[in-house]
Amino acid sequence: MTGGLFLFPTRFLDEGVGYAAGWFTWFSWSVIIASEVLAVAQLWNFEFDAEYLKANQYPDTTLRWGIGQDYDAAVWVSIFLVVILVVNLLKVRWYGWVEYILACVKLTFIVGLIVFNTIINAMQTIPRASKSRFWTYNQPYSFTSQNITLHPKPDGTAQIHDGTSGVFLAMWTAMTTIVFSVIGFEAVSVTAGENKDLQRAESIKISTKKIALRVILLYTLGTFTVGLNVPYTDENLADFAPSCERAWMNLKIVQAFRQQLQRTKFGVPYYAVFCSWLVGLLAFLATQQFPAVVSAISSYVVTELTSEEELGRLATNSVVSMLLVYTVLCASFMSFQKTIAKASEGKLPGEIDFGTEALYDRFKSTYPFRSRWQLPGPRAVYGLTSCALLAIFNGWTAFVKPFSTPDFIASYIGFAIFLFLIAWYHVMLDRTLNPLAWRRHASRELRQPIPEQVLPAERRGYLRKADPHKSWLVTENLWAVMRCGWVWLK
Repeated sequence: MTGGLFLFPTRFLDEGVGYAAGWFTWFSWSVIIASEVLAVAQLWNFEFDAEYLKANQYPDTTLRWGIGQDYDAAVWVSIFLVVILVVNLLKVRWYGWVEYILACVKLTFIVGLIVFNTIINAMQTIPRASKSRFWTYNQPYSFTSQNITLHPKPDGTAQIHDGTSGVFLAMWTAMTTIVFSVIGFEAVSVTAGENKDLQRAESIKISTKKIALRVILLYTLGTFTVGLNVPYTDENLADFAPSCERAWMNLKIVQAFRQQLQRTKFGVPYYAVFCSWLVGLLAFLATQQFPAVVSAISSYVVTELTSEEELGRLATNSVVSMLLVYTVLCASFMSFQKTIAKASEGKLPGEIDFGTEALYDRFKSTYPFRSRWQLPGPRAVYGLTSCALLAIFNGWTAFVKPFSTPDFIASYIGFAIFLFLIAWYHVMLDRTLNPLAWRRHASRELRQPIPEQVLPAERRGYLRKADPHKSWLVTENLWAVMRCGWVWLK
């Protein structure tokens, strides 16, 4: 279905919940534009300290990017914002090609980064006290952070919590940053309405698995190999790694509104794209002083703090927003499971066509979207619980003395806004301010799109013998292996 991120909860939870989820998704994706454009701009503006270079036996006394140092960060922010807008106004097919090419470039870069750091570690060009290849994962650095720093002040003082609690709290806080970095994987579901024929392809399932494999294999391996040469305490490490490719693709979420918004002749909702792009102008808030400190661990309200912290707080609110959306989606899936289970048993008279009960039976191999461990729904329960806990406790640092009102508001205002949007929708729909008079509006529609049955043996992505009576080593079966492998690699 088109717009599944908000249409799914609209059908199986409540229309008001879907309405709130839609706006939160838009807000989260739009704010990421500002945060990542600023981070990408800072890549052009770096300079290593002379003492740092000397300690690491660098042959020169300076290492800087002259072009980046000669121009203000606002110049690079402007350039990237213009590029983002132009790319998102391209014809949809061209837009897709740009995204595909940039994704290939990014994956190639990550593979190169893994190889490069492995070689550097093997060469051991800098003599160190420890002869181990894993010196950055041994004491005094260790595999995990040994403490967490809270409420840093301009004079350099801060609260440092160590021990078991410090390790746990550092890990928990890092989870917020991780969520910020992976926001966007749900975009696969946005394209569901444009997938290939279900009879021949299994695009959604294969795409989601590819994302998981790339994150687990490439990103995790990349982090590990970089960590072999650079300890996590290195003073030049940024708060988060930006992605230029993801930055200008974040506007893709507005494509889900395509049926409701004005389009160009190329099918692009340019009014929605432009309005979303305007949120990226917030990046100019943090182009002075020390923009690199903008991080997903900051919070969101405008106070007497620096402009960098203000933009960073928007990033934290973006994380909370998407965690609420993910929680809603997991709950929607659980409701969907119950609905199709009843439909397959014929317990929804009038809501499905007579004689189509078998089309909703997830236990049958002919059901097009089957996945393991989804009955009765352990994945959805795990996702709902994890996202809810992260959203609720992401702002724990606000409660550490001295209490931080801006951090508290930034971390939890999203809950109030989410409930307000739901209430607003019901006030407008039910025409009453009395919550007790509001009704749940969930159609539980299963006939749109029309349910289908498939033959798994004929779908791409499944490894099967071309000739089941012969060995895998015969030519036709080897070609089958290569075709299956190409589906997963391309």
